[in-house]
Amino acid sequence: MLTIQLRKALEDAIEMSHFTKGLVSLKLIAEDVYDCNPDLMEQMKHPILIARIKRMIKANRLNDWSKSQRETDQLALPGFDNLPRRIFLPNGRRKLLDEATAKDVRKHITMLRKRLGEHPKIMQMERILELMEKHNVEKPRITWGKVKSIELKVF
Repeated sequence: MLTIQLRKALEDAIEMSHFTKGLVSLKLIAEDVYDCNPDLMEQMKHPILIARIKRMIKANRLNDWSKSQRETDQLALPGFDNLPRRIFLPNGRRKLLDEATAKDVRKHITMLRKRLGEHPKIMQMERILELMEKHNVEKPRITWGKVKSIELKVF
């Protein structure tokens, strides 16, 4: 992507930055390269902007996919809408709810009670804990993600 002219201009700018040893800001050096090479900068605008736009689109796509994936995960099990993606544990630790065991959920409920008292979020987490404990008898340390997949097979 770098043309010979741009490479030369950048080498000159780097050399200038060595001479100034921090006396001139990088922004001023970059502006100097831009101002001294208007034709070159005009040629470079298109590929640089295209690359930037592609990065923005890709980031947006990943964000949309991640968001839709979270919504799909949360709507997967009827009656368990708007679940948190992560739960809080003692000492400020956080864990993905899908990777949490019954013990983790119990600790999270204890923390929520201290902070919120009786709250609908706590009731929802207690329903999760009930369901997990039902499966915990057969499979100790089963995670919420595995419980969800088992329960989905029942539906």
